[in-house]
Amino acid sequence: PVALTDAGYWVGVLAAAAVAYTIDLGSRWADRLLIVLDFVGMGAWTATGTLKALGLGLHWLPAVALGVTTAVGGGAIRDIMVNRIPAVFGGNSLYATIAVIGGAEMVVFQELLHRPNVGMGVAIVTCGVLGILSRWRNWRLPAPVDLTVPRPKLRLGRRRIRRGPLKEQGWTPGEPLTRNLETVTPEQIRRHRRRRRRRVRDRA
Repeated sequence: PVALTDAGYWVGVLAAAAVAYTIDLGSRWADRLLIVLDFVGMGAWTATGTLKALGLGLHWLPAVALGVTTAVGGGAIRDIMVNRIPAVFGGNSLYATIAVIGGAEMVVFQELLHRPNVGMGVAIVTCGVLGILSRWRNWRLPAPVDLTVPRPKLRLGRRRIRRGPLKEQGWTPGEPLTRNLETVTPEQIRRHRRRRRRRVRDRA
């Protein structure tokens, strides 16, 4: 890796760490400055990764994919290490989408126009402008559609009995209420009354 052979990378890392530890970056203006630097740096990494892949003879499509990975892969690994969902997986402002646009511009300037230096500058400016606009206007990709089908719930227990007037349930006077219950005739009612009277007399 170039970072292990070129000392300039380590100088930049140490300088950035010193700035982060000595300067308060919690203010509103510092936050805005970090957003600008973040997207400008993303454009630089996208253009560099895409140009390196094209220089190794790769097709333009995997070259753009490697450029995007170079730009957003480090941030995704950082989020995973701190137990957070990577921002590129959705629900946040545009990030990887902007890197794809910057990588495509780099391919056009390298393969068609043969102006890699101009393509580098255009990709950096494009990523910076689109990134700032996406934060300012809160541009987001559409949320994924939930295609899961809810499973039907099994209801165990007694069957609900419909309560209401018997006439609404289809019953007419003179018909048995159940299949096992016969119609009570007037003669049976009179016999029942006589039996009750005899029992009362016997007790008296």
